[in-house]
Amino acid sequence: MQGHANLGLCGLPLSANCTPPNDQNHKDDQDDEEDEDDRYMSRFFISMGMGFPVGFWAICGSLALNKSWRHAYFRFIDETIDWLHVFIIVNMVHLKSMVAL
Repeated sequence: MQGHANLGLCGLPLSANCTPPNDQNHKDDQDDEEDEDDRYMSRFFISMGMGFPVGFWAICGSLALNKSWRHAYFRFIDETIDWLHVFIIVNMVHLKSMVAL
């Protein structure tokens, strides 16, 4: 019963061979695709490595240098937290009243 659903498996540790014999063109195409993928990933990580500090300092630097923006930002965060607390409490009371019925 074991292995009936996996007839297409091949390679080590199985005895079935996965690679087609003497298919050099296929290997070259696959190598080209891997090189292109490697270049794409390296560009992605380089841009991510440069973008994070730039974005971080754009936000934190503007808050550190501009007092009115800093006060407005922290006022917004404080009011959002207060609104979230009120929203949770009101909905919990509403849910408790519905369950009690």
